[in-house]
Amino acid sequence: MNVDYREPVGNERAHYNPTKDRVVLPPLDTFRSKEDYYAVKLHELAHATGHESRLNRSLGNTFGSIDYAKEELRAEIASSFVNSGLGLISNAVMQIIKHISVMDQTNQRKGK
Repeated sequence: MNVDYREPVGNERAHYNPTKDRVVLPPLDTFRSKEDYYAVKLHELAHATGHESRLNRSLGNTFGSIDYAKEELRAEIASSFVNSGLGLISNAVMQIIKHISVMDQTNQRKGK
């Protein structure tokens, strides 16, 4: 995947920018562990698979919406699978549970 990387400016957090097709990722030494660093890196790269030149998923979802939770869940599952394949353990499972909970709560409010 030809994705641009850069370190954050100021207090920017890790994120994927679909407009610039860029992953912003703080340096390894700012994470609690190398496992957390790679989990975040893989999470952001999973978002990059949705770029219009790749799988063309909708990436501009509103925070807290079910579509946002779905995209976050996709990224966490991808990160978790790849980390597992590499023998790395991270807190991705807790993130997966969080996003499933958001989708469940949204569906309950809608009466589904």
